[in-house]
Formats: sequence, C-alpha cells, structure tokens
Amino acid sequence: MRLLICCLLLISASPVTAGAWLREKGTHFSSITLRWLEDRGDGSDGYEFAFYHTWGLRDDLTLGIDIGASASGLDKAMAFAQVPIVLKTGRVRLSAIVGIGTVSRSFAVRPSLAIGTSYEIAGMHGWFEVVPALEYDSDRQRVDAKLDVTLGLNTSENSKVYGQFFSSTSAEGKIHTRFEGSYVRRIKGRTLLDVGFSKGLVTQHDIRLKLGVWTEF
Repeated sequence: MRLLICCLLLISASPVTAGAWLREKGTHFSSITLRWLEDRGDGSDGYEFAFYHTWGLRDDLTLGIDIGASASGLDKAMAFAQVPIVLKTGRVRLSAIVGIGTVSRSFAVRPSLAIGTSYEIAGMHGWFEVVPALEYDSDRQRVDAKLDVTLGLNTSENSKVYGQFFSSTSAEGKIHTRFEGSYVRRIKGRTLLDVGFSKGLVTQHDIRLKLGVWTEF
C-alpha cells in the first residue's frame, strides 16, 4: 500500500535516462557525466561519475548500459533493452524498458514504462517525458519505486534546456526527491556540452553541480 501511494503521489508531481523515443537503427548515443556533491559533513563522497550509452539495434529495439560510480566504488551497472508499445495517440510515445544488473553491489531488476510527447512553443520544439519504474533488490528482497520526469526545450539548432525531477524510495522507506536544471550547447559536430545543477527537495537538501559531454554517431 505504501508503495502504491508513493507511486501515485510522485506521478502527480525522468545521465538523460532512456526515454520514450527509441534510437534509429544503427545509431548510438553516449554521455559521460561528472557531478560534484556538496559536502554534507557526513563523510560522503565529493563526486559521482556516470556513463550512459544506447544503441539502436533495430528500429523497434534499443539496447543500452547505465553505469554510475563514486569514490567509494561502483554504485550501479545495468544493461537494458527498450521496445516500443504501439499506440495510435498522435504525438504520444510509449515504450517498455527492462534493466538487469547491480545496484549498490546487489543484483537488481528494473522494469519501467516511458511515456513521452512533443510540443511547440514560440516556434521552438520541446519534449516531455514521464518514466515510472520499479527496482527489485535481490539482497534486501524489496521493491523500490522510482520516477523521472523531464521537460525540455530546443532553444536553437545548437542549444537546449531541460529540467528533471527525480524521486525514489529508500531502503528505510523514505522518499527522496531532487530537481535538476541543465543547459546543453553544441561544441563541435555531434558533440554537446551539458552543464547543470541539482537540489535535493525531500530527505536530502544538498546541492550538486554537473558537467557532461554527449555525442551521437
């Protein structure tokens, strides 16, 4: 019941994670991100590193890996597959994603649903995505709820801005939420620079700075 209530509250509230749009066959997307964590006085690590890669194996199948680490070691390493769920709903896109790997050194399975749509405002194109997920932790024998909400806007041919709201339940049953704002700028060819900051909203209230590099090929 607590899990259900948590999911409903978060939905009323998604490296850029796998969204509703799959990659075209034969194309790749990679991102490398470094986040600096504000010292909270609890001995926590001062940085986080993330690597994210997706590959369009077919037009209806995208494969990817999602790796995250801090000074204390590997925090997350998951491989995932994404397939479309066909709906005749105009601009709305829906896809299913299943990830398998380790989280905090425990075997984990993460099924999720990605819902996305595009929009236009003042001649600029944007996107909106909601990605609810469940994560099964084999060591703790528990299921956590997660949610990523993303709102983005292509401000020009070479730049975009986006905001993300992240939320998840913890091992103690607490809800963690965080907002992140980012600015992306093309620096050369298909390489883009992603800079941003985030602020914890519930449970944790620390500030984090982000510097990332995206590339498509």
